[in-house]
Amino acid sequence: VIDADLTLGTNDEPVLLVVRGSPQFTGANVVITGVLYTRTPSWSHTGSNAILVGAAMAEGSFEATAPLTIHYDAQVQQRVHARFGTLVPVPGSWRDY
Repeated sequence: VIDADLTLGTNDEPVLLVVRGSPQFTGANVVITGVLYTRTPSWSHTGSNAILVGAAMAEGSFEATAPLTIHYDAQVQQRVHARFGTLVPVPGSWRDY
């Protein structure tokens, strides 16, 4: 739980935010520019303004329990890719059975 107003990332320097549980924010204003990946696809926010610019990915159906505005931005997503690279499995480390 993050209990404060929060701004993470910019258009020029977006963030890659990986969350194991549900993202929970209680600040009045939350603005994230970048890519959000969550294993538990639920967004909890008790403030008045939550904005995600970039992309959101979840392991399942993504649902928000509070108002959330998502602006898909391909350029932000491309900047995250350029900044953090591509994630690939290490040979011999992945089994799909």
